[in-house]
Amino acid sequence: MHDPILRHMRCDAEICGGKPTFKGTRLHVMIIVDSLRGGETPDELLDAYPPPTLPLERIAAVQELLRIHSEVTEEELTMAITSGKGLRYFLERK
Repeated sequence: MHDPILRHMRCDAEICGGKPTFKGTRLHVMIIVDSLRGGETPDELLDAYPPPTLPLERIAAVQELLRIHSEVTEEELTMAITSGKGLRYFLERK
């Protein structure tokens, strides 16, 4: 699976109430989205959430998402994950 959203993120009703999280963690994806939007650098995020919680490839996945759809919302991200479309969900909406 090459889609960075589907590869690194999930929505599971049993984990964090179904909000988008990174696989194998309880780290909400929107925390990283908001941090990058706010100007935090990947290095700052790695300091705050050291691997394996947040490896660089997960940060890169969020950066790719923001490159395609900079105003992504939690609801949109949830739909992208649960529909199985990943980034295609956002590309189809352009």
